[in-house]
Amino acid sequence: IIPAYRSEETQLHRAVSSVLTQEYPDLEILIIDDGNEPKYLPILQKVSETDDRIRVLHVPHGGVSAARNAGIRSAEGAYIFFLDADDLLVPGCLKEAAEIAERENADLLIGGTAAVYDGTVRAQRLPETEIIRINHKNRTWIKKIMLGEIERVTPEVFFNRGIAARLVKTAVAQRHLFDQTLAYGEDTLFNMDIICSESRVVLVKQAWYY
Repeated sequence: IIPAYRSEETQLHRAVSSVLTQEYPDLEILIIDDGNEPKYLPILQKVSETDDRIRVLHVPHGGVSAARNAGIRSAEGAYIFFLDADDLLVPGCLKEAAEIAERENADLLIGGTAAVYDGTVRAQRLPETEIIRINHKNRTWIKKIMLGEIERVTPEVFFNRGIAARLVKTAVAQRHLFDQTLAYGEDTLFNMDIICSESRVVLVKQAWYY
C-alpha cells in the first residue's frame, strides 16, 4: 500500500520500482491517490502503466490514515506491507517476510529500518536473519520500541515504532484500521492495537526498509 499525495514522479517511480524488483512476484501494488490535484494524476497514471500488478485507487483527500485505510479495505492479498512514496524496500524483503509469516503464522512482523542520507544507502541486507517471537516473557522489546527508545539491529539498522518494515495479515489490519482523527502517532497506535489484541508478533532482525 503506497499513499500518494503531491508525490514527485522520480520518487514515486523509485518507490514502486523497489517493489517491482522484489524476488516475490505474487503481489499487487495499491497506489492510493489521496485526492491529488489534477496536475498530479498523469504521474500516477504513468506509474501505474509500468506493470499490470499496479492498481490506483482514487479517494477524496483525507490524509495518510484515510488513504491507508482505503488500501487496507481494498487489498486482495493475504498480507499487507506499507510503503511511503518517498521510501524504498530493501531487495529480497518481501520474499523473506512472506516466508517467515507463513512459517510462524504471524499476525504482525516487525523488520528493521535503515535511514538514507543524501541519497546514499549505508546499510545492506544483513548476512543472517534472526527472529524473536514476542511473548509475555520478552514484551519489554515491544514496550521500548513503542515508546520510541530506538532498538538497533546494527549501528545502521533499527526498529521503527511507526509502520515502516511491517508485514501484517490483511484480516488483522482490517480489524485495526488507522485512527483518521489523529494528526500524529496514528501509526504507533495502529501497531499497539494489533500487539495488544493479537498473539503472534515476531521481530525480525534484518534490514527491510529504507
